[in-house]
Amino acid sequence: MKKTIALLAAAVTAALLFLPMAAANASTAHPYLAVMVSKSLHAAYVGRAPSKSLAEGYAYNQCLRAAKANPKAYKKDCNTGTWVQNAGWIVVFMSGRTRTGGALVEGRGWARTLARAKYWARYYCRAYGGTQCTGLLAANNLGSGTTTGGNWISPS
Repeated sequence: MKKTIALLAAAVTAALLFLPMAAANASTAHPYLAVMVSKSLHAAYVGRAPSKSLAEGYAYNQCLRAAKANPKAYKKDCNTGTWVQNAGWIVVFMSGRTRTGGALVEGRGWARTLARAKYWARYYCRAYGGTQCTGLLAANNLGSGTTTGGNWISPS
């Protein structure tokens, strides 16, 4: 019995180590998905809606709610995000340090496929100086049609 529990605990630990990204899957089919990142909170926030501005607003407001819950950690950095329309993915990678010893670095990527979104998120994390870029979030959007996306700046 003790061996079974130990093996189960080892399997769960291994699964957590090898699945570093928290996947945020689409629960409803909205054409727009937006993600807001706060480096100081080391988190990403997802919004889904029938319009781009609503999806961005939902993600931004989630970030601000988290900031209010963690005022000492928050550095007023709920300010940039990424959006995607129709079927697609947004992936966020973050690095704890830069080559020059600077602050946290993040990279965001969007694409029709998870593999391409991961590629671009890792690429930008490294391009901005990240040395240990690891996955923070992978969010997908259901839908059909041409995948489009881009970056946006919050109203603050």
